[in-house]
Amino acid sequence: MIGCNYLTLVNWEKGHFTPRVNHMAEVVQFLGYNPLPTGSTIAEQLVAYRKARGLTQKHFAHELGIDPSTLAKWEQGEREPKGDFLERVLSAMNQRR
Repeated sequence: MIGCNYLTLVNWEKGHFTPRVNHMAEVVQFLGYNPLPTGSTIAEQLVAYRKARGLTQKHFAHELGIDPSTLAKWEQGEREPKGDFLERVLSAMNQRR
């Protein structure tokens, strides 16, 4: 269901490793909720949302129609999306400010 082998799952459960981004969408679906903290800043919320969907920065940036380096700066808190970019982000995350 998650797309990993048994030993990988055991290592996650024992806290030896955490799921990679490419497994997170299936983990969220299996659990029925997102176990990742949602974050209080837009940077933290972007990271949490992207990881819960199992997306790399490159893929999420493509969905938003921006350069991956711009998304990286937003996620690191170096910059914040403004104007139309903020609306795109909030729309993608199904949020409103």
